Amino acid sequence: MFEMFKRLPDTYQGVIYILLGVTAILYALGIIEKGIDTIIILFAICMVVLGCIKIGLYHRTINALSRITKKSKE
Repeated sequence: MFEMFKRLPDTYQGVIYILLGVTAILYALGIIEKGIDTIIILFAICMVVLGCIKIGLYHRTINALSRITKKSKE
C-alpha cells in the first residue's frame, strides 16, 4: 500500500499529507468528536421518526387528534 502511495505524484502526496494533518489537528482540538456526535444524534432522531412512521404511529396520532378536535367543537 505504501508503495502505491510513493508512486503518486508529489502534488497528490502533499494534498493527502495536508488532509491528514488537518484531520489530526481537528481531532486533537475535539472538533471532530463534536461533529461525529452531532451526526449520530441526527441519525438517531431520524431512525426514531422513521420507526414511528413505519408502525403507523403518525396516522394514529393524526386520527386521535382529529377525533379530539371534533369532540371539542360539539
